[in-house]
Amino acid sequence: MIPRPPYLGVVAFVALYPVACRHSEPLQSQCARVDPVVAPSCATPAPLLGQTDCVAPGFIVVFHAQVDAQVEAPRLASAYGFQLTHLWTAALEGFSAEMSPQALAAVRCEASVTSVEYNQYAYPAVGGAPPTPRAAPSN
Repeated sequence: MIPRPPYLGVVAFVALYPVACRHSEPLQSQCARVDPVVAPSCATPAPLLGQTDCVAPGFIVVFHAQVDAQVEAPRLASAYGFQLTHLWTAALEGFSAEMSPQALAAVRCEASVTSVEYNQYAYPAVGGAPPTPRAAPSN
């Protein structure tokens, strides 16, 4: 076995870092597009919290405590034409999904919904870098 010089890892890191970590534009501007928000047609829609994040597209919908998410989430997905990404029934009753602006507006008007929040990527606390975004859906 040929011994490896102790500085070889440092040399490789220094040589590859500028290529691997180069960002030609800010993360948010790398998004293909962000769908506009359509105003809900009801008088008191559930609040829309947060802001769009193209790295983690979609929404988190939270139901009122007495709502059964295993029944209500599939009903909404069928009624408004979207696919569920996650379903939560323990810490809260709700789901996540990517949906069109029209579906989002309709879901916010449902009596079972207490709030809707933009999905967000949780960045590591120490030394983490944001991931490369994926293209926004074309709903």
